[in-house]
Amino acid sequence: MGGPLAILDEYYDVYVTCPDDAQYRLDWIKDIYTPDMHTKYVYPNLFMSREDTENLSNLQADIEKTINRHKADWIMNGFTDADWEKFLDDLDAYGLEEYLGLFQKYLDAYNAQMAE
Repeated sequence: MGGPLAILDEYYDVYVTCPDDAQYRLDWIKDIYTPDMHTKYVYPNLFMSREDTENLSNLQADIEKTINRHKADWIMNGFTDADWEKFLDDLDAYGLEEYLGLFQKYLDAYNAQMAE
């Protein structure tokens, strides 16, 4: 928490060194992920209304808990098609459509504003 805010590229080998494990991770990201990264599809930083922010937070708490619970179980024990269907039903019961709809609402408004 008390570390540097940023280490600029030009600081390496002058003020700091790049640890081998960090360089490995940077190379891995560059080689594997970067070719498929396109800023056209990055969800923008948006401000939501207070009501929608609170609603999103409430929905997210249950949805993330459900995802994490299933993920841990499936890593350890595997899962069946029936498990997957139950998982989707659980997410729907916790309001996944409403959750995604909130993000879509603000993305649509953002895209409309950008088109003007």
